[in-house]
Amino acid sequence: MKTPDVSYPLHADRPSPFLCAFVIVSVLLSFMVKVQAQRASARSIALRQQIANAEEQHASEGQIGALWLRLANEYQSQLDLGSAEEAFTRAIPLLRSPDSHRDLADALDGLGSVYLSTGRTQESRTLLRKSLLLNRELHDGPQEAHLHEAIAIGLLLERHYRDAEQEASETLSELQGQQSTDSSEKEAALLTRSYARTYQGRCPGALQDIQQARTLVSTSLKANSLEAATFWAAQSFSLWKCGVHDGAEEAVLKALEIVNSHTDLPRPLLLSYRLSVLQQYLAYLKDTHRKPEAARVEADIRQIQEEMPPVCSNCAVSTAALSMAMLP
Repeated sequence: MKTPDVSYPLHADRPSPFLCAFVIVSVLLSFMVKVQAQRASARSIALRQQIANAEEQHASEGQIGALWLRLANEYQSQLDLGSAEEAFTRAIPLLRSPDSHRDLADALDGLGSVYLSTGRTQESRTLLRKSLLLNRELHDGPQEAHLHEAIAIGLLLERHYRDAEQEASETLSELQGQQSTDSSEKEAALLTRSYARTYQGRCPGALQDIQQARTLVSTSLKANSLEAATFWAAQSFSLWKCGVHDGAEEAVLKALEIVNSHTDLPRPLLLSYRLSVLQQYLAYLKDTHRKPEAARVEADIRQIQEEMPPVCSNCAVSTAALSMAMLP
């Protein structure tokens, strides 16, 4: 499976590794089921057996497709994106009847997220927009918000910053009309929009988004949560790129401190988080001409890259949305 190149750019015209690892990886993390690998594998085997039994008993296409969807989601929760892609692809053609539109919308969303995770942003956007239309027919506002955010991430990765800003704003508009809103989902949209605005040189708006996100983090999210780490990394980036160096280094170090505290994460995912934060820190150190510190961070990055398994080496497992609200 091809993984996206998320090496940190030294120019502000390309997305930062935070985007590829935090803005995107946070998506997978937020919905991830944290279980032992053996148990996860057992569930996958059980679901495959259920699919085989359903096919032998000539169950309806919708029933079989729903089982493939469950299996795809299971693989995705294990970060086995290759198997998840196969299962989503099998599910979609079986979910064409009107009675299966809820599952079809979720399968399109899931496959779109996998495509986004593996760098296929245009293909991802096609699927996510199809899912968006279905969710609109189903009057599912929360999922519409999630999909706008997922699309915004892809546009940001493609450097379509104005369009990304618009999609993130659509997310916030959708959320505003909902009675109950997940704080982490709103934070995700604000940070995505702040990135889009920063890359356009629209710093006042970007920093305003950061301030709104800071309020959410301080009032609604745990101080050591991954959402908080996401915020600190984003704040560091916006301050730095907008020329406000006071607090930029402290913010990225705070993000790293929080990430390092999450030793409960699967090792490859923890390493991806560390890598993304360190790459952002390295770019900051180089930009501020601090060669000794940069050399030490480069050594840390090399060590992480050597430790990571081949499928995740120098990559971040992307997720097309910054919270469970953005992933199926």
